[in-house]
Amino acid sequence: MSGTLWTERRVNEPTSCTRPGMSEHEHAVVLDPGLSPDWLRMPNTPGLPASMRGQDYRVERSVWFALAPNPAGDPVWLEQRTRWHLLDCAGCYCVAEVAGHGWVVLEVGAERMQMLRALKS
Repeated sequence: MSGTLWTERRVNEPTSCTRPGMSEHEHAVVLDPGLSPDWLRMPNTPGLPASMRGQDYRVERSVWFALAPNPAGDPVWLEQRTRWHLLDCAGCYCVAEVAGHGWVVLEVGAERMQMLRALKS
Protein backbone atom coordinates (compact mmCIF):
# COMPACT_ATOMS: atom_id res chain seq x y z
CA MET A 1 0.00 0.00 0.00
CA SER A 2 1.41 3.40 -0.94
CA GLY A 3 1.47 6.47 1.25
CA THR A 4 -0.04 9.90 0.76
CA LEU A 5 1.63 12.19 -1.78
CA TRP A 6 1.57 15.77 -0.43
CA THR A 7 1.46 18.55 -3.01
CA GLU A 8 0.81 22.29 -3.07
CA ARG A 9 -1.89 23.85 -5.23
CA ARG A 10 -3.05 27.41 -5.79
CA VAL A 11 -6.74 28.24 -5.58
CA ASN A 12 -8.70 26.77 -8.53
CA GLU A 13 -5.55 25.48 -10.28
CA PRO A 14 -6.13 21.99 -11.76
CA THR A 15 -2.55 20.88 -11.04
CA SER A 16 -0.39 20.70 -7.96
CA CYS A 17 3.24 19.75 -7.45
CA THR A 18 5.42 18.25 -4.75
CA ARG A 19 8.08 20.98 -4.88
CA PRO A 20 6.77 24.28 -6.27
CA GLY A 21 9.33 26.42 -8.09
CA MET A 22 11.60 23.51 -9.06
CA SER A 23 12.30 22.31 -12.61
CA GLU A 24 10.02 19.65 -14.07
CA HIS A 25 12.62 16.91 -13.45
CA GLU A 26 12.79 17.69 -9.72
CA HIS A 27 9.17 17.32 -8.71
CA ALA A 28 5.99 15.37 -9.38
CA VAL A 29 2.97 17.13 -10.89
CA VAL A 30 -0.54 15.90 -10.08
CA LEU A 31 -3.51 16.75 -12.30
CA ASP A 32 -6.83 17.01 -10.44
CA PRO A 33 -9.42 18.60 -12.74
CA GLY A 34 -12.17 17.99 -10.14
CA LEU A 35 -10.29 20.07 -7.53
CA SER A 36 -11.14 17.41 -4.95
CA PRO A 37 -8.20 16.59 -2.68
CA ASP A 38 -8.29 13.61 -0.32
CA TRP A 39 -6.50 15.52 2.46
CA LEU A 40 -5.82 19.16 3.38
CA ARG A 41 -3.00 20.34 5.62
CA MET A 42 -3.95 23.41 7.63
CA PRO A 43 -1.40 26.22 7.74
CA ASN A 44 0.15 27.24 11.03
CA THR A 45 -1.44 30.70 11.02
CA PRO A 46 -3.02 32.75 13.81
CA GLY A 47 -6.39 32.97 12.00
CA LEU A 48 -7.13 29.30 12.70
CA PRO A 49 -8.16 27.73 16.00
CA ALA A 50 -4.96 26.63 17.75
CA SER A 51 -6.08 22.97 17.70
CA MET A 52 -6.29 23.00 13.86
CA ARG A 53 -2.97 24.70 13.06
CA GLY A 54 -0.57 22.46 11.15
CA GLN A 55 -2.97 19.49 11.29
CA ASP A 56 -3.92 17.17 8.41
CA TYR A 57 -7.63 16.63 7.74
CA ARG A 58 -9.40 14.13 5.52
CA VAL A 59 -11.74 15.78 3.01
CA GLU A 60 -15.18 14.21 3.34
CA ARG A 61 -16.23 15.59 -0.05
CA SER A 62 -15.88 18.63 -2.28
CA VAL A 63 -18.79 20.55 -3.82
CA TRP A 64 -19.35 23.64 -5.97
CA PHE A 65 -21.44 26.41 -4.40
CA ALA A 66 -22.54 29.78 -5.82
CA LEU A 67 -21.37 31.88 -2.85
CA ALA A 68 -17.98 32.54 -1.31
CA PRO A 69 -16.85 34.11 1.96
CA ASN A 70 -14.88 37.30 1.52
CA PRO A 71 -11.30 36.52 2.65
CA ALA A 72 -10.81 40.22 3.45
CA GLY A 73 -13.13 39.69 6.42
CA ASP A 74 -15.95 41.75 4.93
CA PRO A 75 -19.29 40.34 6.16
CA VAL A 76 -20.72 40.67 2.63
CA TRP A 77 -20.26 37.39 0.77
CA LEU A 78 -19.16 37.16 -2.86
CA GLU A 79 -21.52 35.87 -5.55
CA GLN A 80 -18.92 33.65 -7.13
CA ARG A 81 -18.83 29.93 -7.94
CA THR A 82 -16.52 28.41 -5.34
CA ARG A 83 -15.18 24.95 -4.53
CA TRP A 84 -15.95 23.98 -0.91
CA HIS A 85 -14.10 21.13 0.84
CA LEU A 86 -15.97 19.59 3.78
CA LEU A 87 -13.52 18.40 6.43
CA ASP A 88 -13.89 15.16 8.35
CA CYS A 89 -13.09 16.51 11.81
CA ALA A 90 -14.62 17.50 15.13
CA GLY A 91 -16.90 20.45 14.46
CA CYS A 92 -18.36 21.53 11.13
CA TYR A 93 -15.44 22.98 9.21
CA CYS A 94 -15.08 23.67 5.50
CA VAL A 95 -12.33 25.15 3.37
CA ALA A 96 -13.53 27.40 0.55
CA GLU A 97 -11.27 28.04 -2.46
CA VAL A 98 -12.12 31.62 -3.37
CA ALA A 99 -10.68 32.33 -6.85
CA GLY A 100 -8.68 35.53 -6.94
CA HIS A 101 -8.58 35.72 -3.14
CA GLY A 102 -7.27 32.52 -1.54
CA TRP A 103 -8.36 29.79 0.86
CA VAL A 104 -10.80 30.43 3.71
CA VAL A 105 -11.45 28.06 6.64
CA LEU A 106 -14.98 28.36 8.04
CA GLU A 107 -16.94 26.80 10.86
CA VAL A 108 -20.31 26.54 9.13
CA GLY A 109 -22.49 24.87 11.77
CA ALA A 110 -24.47 21.64 11.55
CA GLU A 111 -27.36 22.91 9.40
CA ARG A 112 -25.14 24.51 6.75
CA MET A 113 -22.88 21.44 6.72
CA GLN A 114 -25.93 19.25 5.98
CA MET A 115 -26.95 21.63 3.18
CA LEU A 116 -23.45 21.42 1.65
CA ARG A 117 -23.49 17.61 1.96
CA ALA A 118 -26.77 17.53 0.01
CA LEU A 119 -25.24 19.35 -2.99
CA LYS A 120 -24.04 17.40 -6.01
CA SER A 121 -20.28 17.18 -6.38
